[in-house]
Amino acid sequence: MTKSINDKQDLSPYLEMIDRLRNESFNVTTDQTLATPPYLVAAKEGKLSLAQRRAFVGEQFSIQYSDARGFAMLSGHLDFQPKSLASATVPSPVNEKDNDSGSPDLFQFLLGGEIYASKLLLDHASSIGLNSEDLQCYPVTAKGQAYPSYWARLALARQRAAGAAACAVNFPAWGRMCAELSKALQERPEYG
Repeated sequence: MTKSINDKQDLSPYLEMIDRLRNESFNVTTDQTLATPPYLVAAKEGKLSLAQRRAFVGEQFSIQYSDARGFAMLSGHLDFQPKSLASATVPSPVNEKDNDSGSPDLFQFLLGGEIYASKLLLDHASSIGLNSEDLQCYPVTAKGQAYPSYWARLALARQRAAGAAACAVNFPAWGRMCAELSKALQERPEYG
């Protein structure tokens, strides 16, 4: 039986590695970029047009589906191809019996998050006049889909460790940016 990092093992080497990665220049630059992207600045100032908000939702719809497929693959669900994430259910863990730690699989957890968030995105899409059919036909851009393309490559190559490191390093900055965007969209009267 292999030990997991939860079995009273000293976590400090792992935490030090994550801290070192977060302080690498590439990540510091990414954190700074995600702190004040033009879209977020415009959202906070109440300057986003309806077309810009629709573009964000259209790109995000495709990103969610792609990321869900990647997370599914990384968690062992090779046949996960729902017609819609909003109607999908989280599949049972593939390797539940092999998980000695009792902790959920990271990518299984992220897959569940994408499925949960898909319903929220559809609610937001509805508030700006888009439905799921509109979103399925939305003309996404290469620049908008660069991030899910990276995840898809990780998933196809079964690079679980690289994916886990990417999550540990950049998800905090992404989460902060998403929280600020959500707050701006909820609080600015221009978007009500």
